Amino acid sequence: VTIKCPIIELDPSLDPQTAYFNNRLRQQVVNCTSAPLTVEVAPLPRPQPADFIGLVGTATLRGAWTTSEIRAGEPAHYQLTISGHGNLNLMLPPRMHETDSLEVYDTATQEDLQISQPQNLSGYSGSVTYDYTLLPKHAGAQTMPPLTASFFNPLTQRYEQLTTGPISLHVLPALPASTPQS
Repeated sequence: VTIKCPIIELDPSLDPQTAYFNNRLRQQVVNCTSAPLTVEVAPLPRPQPADFIGLVGTATLRGAWTTSEIRAGEPAHYQLTISGHGNLNLMLPPRMHETDSLEVYDTATQEDLQISQPQNLSGYSGSVTYDYTLLPKHAGAQTMPPLTASFFNPLTQRYEQLTTGPISLHVLPALPASTPQS
């Protein structure tokens, strides 16, 4: 890294009149350069799990329905929050699979991150919340496959997997369509 540093010093070579107006100071710019730094980055172990979300650090996972009443043909929201330390700002959302009775739409993301260095892990600490929009096609009790997310833990030097377990939902019948009155 090179930084240009302005330096102000007393100049004894100036004549008295010039010294009076310039306060006998002279400014010059000096380039300050640090020593080179070599960083060796170890590759992640292969093979990576199929559900690897790109996180290197430590994490926990929590999921919950945010829609209080789930009806067939109406959007419902499931929020998945991953909290921890590491490169949380770069991770990918865990993949939610569509089923015959459930359509999955785009995922909204909300980050609550701070730069930190806990337990010799650099990067961010905080949480990332993924809001999945789902559309149940029919009424009745349904079970979605678990959401899983694998990450690499540099403290244990291995991949670890987070899971929600199977996600249960009870879908109410669609509300009857109202007919316009003439």
